[in-house]
Amino acid sequence: YTKSLKRESKRKIPQKIINFSNVFYVPSVFSSDHIGHTFHSHGKEIISCLINIKKIERITVRPHPTDFQRKHTLEYKKFFSREDKVSFDESMTPKSENYFKPDILITDMSGFAFTYLIRTGIKPIYFIPEKISYKLEKFVSFIKRYAHLVKSQEELIELINSLSSQNYFLENNLR
Repeated sequence: YTKSLKRESKRKIPQKIINFSNVFYVPSVFSSDHIGHTFHSHGKEIISCLINIKKIERITVRPHPTDFQRKHTLEYKKFFSREDKVSFDESMTPKSENYFKPDILITDMSGFAFTYLIRTGIKPIYFIPEKISYKLEKFVSFIKRYAHLVKSQEELIELINSLSSQNYFLENNLR
């Protein structure tokens, strides 16, 4: 058994180049009691900064189903309606392709990010502004182990550019 494990660990792990052209933005459900939700306050700026990253070709925004008809979601849909790169997924259950197609998943606190991580092996990006992150100390320290954390649009752009310029490889070790 031990020899078998050693052989297994020496095996070369297949690698896949991530091209960072397809982004899936999945904010968590809005609640006045929910500290970490940032779609209503930062969603427009996040989508706008993603549009300006040349490498990104497609941005799929998937608000929580309970937020489909909220004022901020309707405003964002109208605002970005003429933007070819942006689409809104309003299916009640996420399409299975959304677990596999995106090169990058961005969220504020959605549990979908962990499903994405497990299904793809790609670390999601959590966008949690500084003024909120100190209130979520335990959560932030937990996600730092399994995801990237950014606290501003500038950090988000910097992270995506940094990852994409390094010929980022995904070690497919979670499948």
